[in-house]
Amino acid sequence: MVCFLLLIFLILQQPTVAQNSRRGLFISATTASEVTALPKYVAAAKAATKSTSPSSSGDTIISSFVLSPISSNKGFAHRALDALLPIIAKNNNSHNNTHNDSIYIGTNWRSNSELHMHDTYCGQLVFNETFAQADADDSARIATEFVARYPNVQFSWYITPENFLNHLAIGCQSSDLWNNTYVNGTTLSKALGQYLNTWTQALNKVKLSKHFLWSPSCPEISYRHNGSNNSMVGVYRKKLLDGLVVLLNEAPLLDTLVIQDAIGKASNVSINGDVHYNVVAKDTLLHAQVAKEAMLLVGRGGGEGMAAARSAVKINMEMFLRAGRRIPASEIVDMVSDPLENARRVEEYLVGGFHLGPSWEIQDWYKQTLIGKNWTSKCRQWTPCIHSKWAPPCCS
Repeated sequence: MVCFLLLIFLILQQPTVAQNSRRGLFISATTASEVTALPKYVAAAKAATKSTSPSSSGDTIISSFVLSPISSNKGFAHRALDALLPIIAKNNNSHNNTHNDSIYIGTNWRSNSELHMHDTYCGQLVFNETFAQADADDSARIATEFVARYPNVQFSWYITPENFLNHLAIGCQSSDLWNNTYVNGTTLSKALGQYLNTWTQALNKVKLSKHFLWSPSCPEISYRHNGSNNSMVGVYRKKLLDGLVVLLNEAPLLDTLVIQDAIGKASNVSINGDVHYNVVAKDTLLHAQVAKEAMLLVGRGGGEGMAAARSAVKINMEMFLRAGRRIPASEIVDMVSDPLENARRVEEYLVGGFHLGPSWEIQDWYKQTLIGKNWTSKCRQWTPCIHSKWAPPCCS
């Protein structure tokens, strides 16, 4: 009887462990197309398509891949796609491996880069109907080329434009891209929703898709605390919820949101010297909870109730360093995050009720989890370990 009960316990526990370990990876097809980079990407893809892979937090099941972008000003990334898609698609269709169930294709990002550079993440460009239509048309053109070249690949669409979620609540500052006037959150949410609707509908005409994944970003500042005035946090939360509902109603095909946690993103921008980032997992959970409520209100997520809304919202966990120092101070580089802090962050998201969706560029995941964890090449980027309790092993 004891053995029987133990067996039942193990059976009940196993799906939870597997589900908790599921996550996805991004693959930049345009980067992978570089001749020197492609072998590394192929090795990483082969490792990722194994049912389980070692990581800093135990066994990990890679359950989804986002290939994006597949085109740039250098052209269509056929070299990378020809090499990587057979590896991923074979695993996706394997009867012996049911873990890999999602491939997403993102066509292009910043098709008109000169304009986008003036309007990164806020989104006032969406008021320019000529630009918005041209962006969607360019995406559809690239999508058509992809479908013609790979007609047998089963996939869903990834919507590549990115925006900071806080602007849906607080609006956008005045910009010469749109009338030099402030745009409030509701107005921006409606226009951005219409822009995303144009984009998703254009892709759906190229090939019908069961899912459309969008990955907006949490802000790089915390909205959980506003001095001692907690009512202001409630006002922000309500405005964000209203903005997301407006956006989702304008873009009915969007059914999956993967929220970028923006933790450590400051190490990837022009900040000299010390990098210390105060946004934490609780800030991500605030935005994920609001996104879940918005999905519930618009009846999206593939089912009924709170569980379906939660499954339609996941976390895109970034792998940028959260605290450290650039050497030299003027060097602006991507700084890979601390694996111990990553593991703790995953735990916080799971406790908060959210799993990881597509997260991390595959080359960073591969270098951190499979090539080695001694961080020898990264120690120079850290100040003494007292700067962060999540110090890399080489500092201990």
